[in-house]
Amino acid sequence: MPITRAKLDRLRELEVVEVAVPGWKEVCCVRELNALERLQLQSTWNSSDNTSLLTLLAMTMCDGNGDRLYTDDEKDLIGRHKLERLEPLIDASLKLSGLSEEAEETVKKN
Repeated sequence: MPITRAKLDRLRELEVVEVAVPGWKEVCCVRELNALERLQLQSTWNSSDNTSLLTLLAMTMCDGNGDRLYTDDEKDLIGRHKLERLEPLIDASLKLSGLSEEAEETVKKN
């Protein structure tokens, strides 16, 4: 039997991972981007641009259920933290979302 829209709308299929952040007493969760977020980000993506990385974090930092902690307009709040604290979150977000160099190489090979 085909899936219904009601069932599809309830699906939680985005992967959520806990990331240990040096200096923080608690872990922080990040999730992969959904299709709309990824397409929006890719249209403006520049991996050497700090704004792109902060936008990525705003889109991927989440609670344990995968619900976002920040809106797109709140990336400046994330940017107030030490870069050393954010780097593990950036790395995990890039990997989960298929934006890391490893992911790009895999796509090129296939």
